Amino acid sequence: MSGTSLTPFISSPGTVHKRLTRDLTILVLILISLFLLLSYFYSKQIQQDISIAIIESAEKMVINKNNRIFEPISNNLKLSRKWAELESLTPSKFEVFNKRFIPILETLPNISSVILASSEGKEYFFTKQDDNWLSRHIDQDQYGSSKAQWRLWNSNNQLIKEWQEETDYQPDTRPWYKLGMSFDTKHEIKWTTPYSFYTQQVPGITGVSKWKDNNNIQYMLAFDVTLSDISKSISTATVNPNDSAFLISPIGEIILPPGKGNHPVVKGSTVTGSLYSPGSNQSNYVIFDSVNHWIKQKRPLNKPASFTRNGQRWWYKIFVLESYQQSIYSGVI
Repeated sequence: MSGTSLTPFISSPGTVHKRLTRDLTILVLILISLFLLLSYFYSKQIQQDISIAIIESAEKMVINKNNRIFEPISNNLKLSRKWAELESLTPSKFEVFNKRFIPILETLPNISSVILASSEGKEYFFTKQDDNWLSRHIDQDQYGSSKAQWRLWNSNNQLIKEWQEETDYQPDTRPWYKLGMSFDTKHEIKWTTPYSFYTQQVPGITGVSKWKDNNNIQYMLAFDVTLSDISKSISTATVNPNDSAFLISPIGEIILPPGKGNHPVVKGSTVTGSLYSPGSNQSNYVIFDSVNHWIKQKRPLNKPASFTRNGQRWWYKIFVLESYQQSIYSGVI
């Protein structure tokens, strides 16, 4: 019986060698790719860790700089409120008022003005003007409902001149007055969110403290604090040249120091500092980019985040400045 002979297939040594070489090459390439991938993710993690560490260092610098400016202001407001209560100070006792607050305004230039107002709608406003002092007195009983009594004082608290002006100004329409009337006297100080001051037209915030007299009339003592010098000081709180630091309102208005005049001014001027609202037309400015990103992310606080612009990744963090009772934030990039 005839049949076909079955001969087993045996690879030649050369073929086996080629297969081993191919398999080893593939294995080496896979290992190299895996190593490169792990190295990429590891380097990204290292970059992220370094960026967050830099942000945290810058944040501490911002808080320290802010506290050095803010604490003397806050302490003086607390002491002055107690003094005003003990002295039964009213808006009509302007000479006594001046003697108390001229030294404070000379010592703490970030306080642009001091205001004393009552729940009856009377007010005394006091501020520096060149080498002299300027006051505005609102009292419907003395001057009528649409009149303001202005006085100019020299450095020795002597009256230089006085005059009356028609005005539509009413204390009860201002943010600091509304804030003062919204809390009880158990709270020592409350701070407004940033806004533009009525007389000086500069961005700032106002600290308010109040008390009641024996006739149940409420009095409010307020310090107007300009933000231009504070934002300028904070903008220098950087760890390396690529960092930026800034002040920001809770609604996302950026408080830039004087001289930042490359963008539309919302409130204020390039001379005195401004409040800017970020928008799509300012996409070339990294601070605006970070705030826009923060707003789109539902405004997270005290949490690092990142975005990409022009192929570069930027890390930022917007955090609460506790001393202002969440009326103002700061950011570092």
